[in-house]
Amino acid sequence: MKYLHLPLAVLLCAMVHIACSTDNSDDAIVEGDIVNMTIIAEQTRTHLNNDGTKVEWNDSGEYLMVYQSAEGNTISNKSGEAVITDGLAKFGVSFSTSVAQSFEYNAVYPAASVAADATPSVDDVVFTLPVAQRPSATSFDSAADLLVARSITTTTQSESLNMAFKRMVAIGRLSLAGVDDMDIASVELRVPDAHLAGSLSLNLSEGHIAEYNTTSDCITITYDQPIDASQPIFFTLLPTTIEANESFIVSVYDTSGNALSREVRLPRGRSLSFAAGDMTIFKVNMDDKGSEDANFGAIAGEWHLTEWCGMSNKEFDFDIYLDIDASGSLTLWQRLTQHSWEKFTSTASIDNGVISGTYSDSTAWGSDYYISVSGDTMTWTNTADPTDVSIYTRADIPDNVAECEALSSKFSAPLL
Repeated sequence: MKYLHLPLAVLLCAMVHIACSTDNSDDAIVEGDIVNMTIIAEQTRTHLNNDGTKVEWNDSGEYLMVYQSAEGNTISNKSGEAVITDGLAKFGVSFSTSVAQSFEYNAVYPAASVAADATPSVDDVVFTLPVAQRPSATSFDSAADLLVARSITTTTQSESLNMAFKRMVAIGRLSLAGVDDMDIASVELRVPDAHLAGSLSLNLSEGHIAEYNTTSDCITITYDQPIDASQPIFFTLLPTTIEANESFIVSVYDTSGNALSREVRLPRGRSLSFAAGDMTIFKVNMDDKGSEDANFGAIAGEWHLTEWCGMSNKEFDFDIYLDIDASGSLTLWQRLTQHSWEKFTSTASIDNGVISGTYSDSTAWGSDYYISVSGDTMTWTNTADPTDVSIYTRADIPDNVAECEALSSKFSAPLL
């Protein structure tokens, strides 16, 4: 549904901040001509846990590329494999002993994505964010992450370090509608002319992307084992924003190679922003039509909004109930953030799988919707915006909601 009157933060697809904490290191241990450092990462980093809310270290295969700069010379060494204990990651790294007035330390993850350089420079580290990603069913691909530590300056090699990392890439969580019968083997996301992944240069000292080298406007997401169409698709990409009137293309492939593709052009007032360190949640309806058998007899009854834009109703802070009559009368109850329940009545019609309506004060709905129903689930998709997908589940309307008095839409903003 198109919630034209919701606050802007809700209108835009949800962005969940994935925080990176301060990481600490023990004092370096000097053995002969070698300085052995242990970098301790106290919190989570590189894959989403099963409930999709926290980024955790993998149990194995975790490495940093660590840089030491002194007297105008920079040395880079790959850390040893992290040891994971109770969620704590410890990385060992060694440098030759050196005497200098100051030392600068930088680090980047994952080490495998850093290009080999005989004369490294922290102002120009070449890094590759994979175009081809292999996530799990519950998390993005750890190899497609990018974490950069804040530079630390010390007076000796044995100083304690407090290294704070930040995530330089955005995380996407895409849900699909209209693909109920597909076992998904791979997904392709294309944003024409955008920098989504590929080779880039990092300035570690300043903590930003210095230059895009060879990048792609397309990423591919492939699964080792097919996933069910009801599962969200996780991926990473370089920060980008798809503005109103711009488009992106989603292509979905099943295990037999059959493809379903959808170009989505964002309407006026809409944008889709992928910000560094945040997870953007959105949904795309791959079907550009409603059910031919959708009629008021099939959808009559009481409904509760359980999903919007790929988020469950536990993730958004508003609530909606619908009561639909077989004659085409529709009553909507809504509760926005910090508001009481509001009630609006409408008359609606369905034509070729598209529902439209008019409020009791003769104001037309803000949008028309493709509508489909399957058992106890009803899906509404804005005809102008395939990312504006609302899913309702049959549910009794609570007594305290049903007792709410009707309001004139000129005094309050209905959500349809």
